[in-house]
Amino acid sequence: MHPKNPLEKIDYSELAVAFPPLLKHLKNGRIKDFKDPKAIRDLNIAILLKYYKVRIEIPLDKLIPIIPSRLDYILHIADLFMEKRDLKGLDIGTGASCIYPILGATIFNWHFLALDIDQDSLEYAQENVSRNNLDSLIKVELNTSKKIIPKGSFDFLMCNPPFYRDHSHIHESKKLKLDNPTGECTGSNNEMITEGGEYEFVKRMIKESKRRDIKYFIN
Repeated sequence: MHPKNPLEKIDYSELAVAFPPLLKHLKNGRIKDFKDPKAIRDLNIAILLKYYKVRIEIPLDKLIPIIPSRLDYILHIADLFMEKRDLKGLDIGTGASCIYPILGATIFNWHFLALDIDQDSLEYAQENVSRNNLDSLIKVELNTSKKIIPKGSFDFLMCNPPFYRDHSHIHESKKLKLDNPTGECTGSNNEMITEGGEYEFVKRMIKESKRRDIKYFIN
């Protein structure tokens, strides 16, 4: 974990003070069931409230971001630019939480263009941005183009691409894992599945990137 990440050790009881709905998911000061999507959602909402005074809403049928790892991502990007303040990032597939732009804008005052192909997710994303008074820093848009990367100049592009080709690929991947996952993975088809899987998605993005003014590509 990044040395500046304050979330390596979390006091769940303190989080429940910041967000009381978390309390029902605790037993002896720990999360009772990490495979309960409601518990994971409430945990991450509580983390944002306690540490960053950020409030987001996350539907249970969309990907629930794990805040410590998302924060690590943002902190490593900051290292690349020596914490330069006037950065502009492009988040492809921002999701309902819009978590990367919200963290980057809240902590470092960065500007973002947040794209997604799912209108429902974007409605949640826009509400999360507006709820935290970040409209001047984050622009949320529906990507209706066949191109992954829009025109424009950005300091960095970040993307957590869909991993799977189809539902059978998801089941195959689960069988290959040596350990049972401790948490439940939520997510819609748009977030989890794309034609050709992660490999083809990233390959398309690399091809498009040759014609774009972007300093760093981070996936």
